[in-house]
Amino acid sequence: MDTPTLTATEQEHMAKGGRVFIVDEIPGPLWRVLMVKQGTCKVLLKPDGMDGYSDKQYAIDTAHCIADLSEDQPLVRE
Repeated sequence: MDTPTLTATEQEHMAKGGRVFIVDEIPGPLWRVLMVKQGTCKVLLKPDGMDGYSDKQYAIDTAHCIADLSEDQPLVRE
């Protein structure tokens, strides 16, 4: 999976070993959450058996919940 272009703030966060969660739109329209860390990009969150969430706000809220519970304090791009 190609890594999305990161902002300067996101690049700086990753340079310090951090992660970035990106809410990504896919055809449908559906929404999933990507996790980017040190040049790796993979799907972090999507509903079981589906390609993505039908509600963008739900995907955003879920990404923020996971980030808030994470010890490394990932950034979330909505």
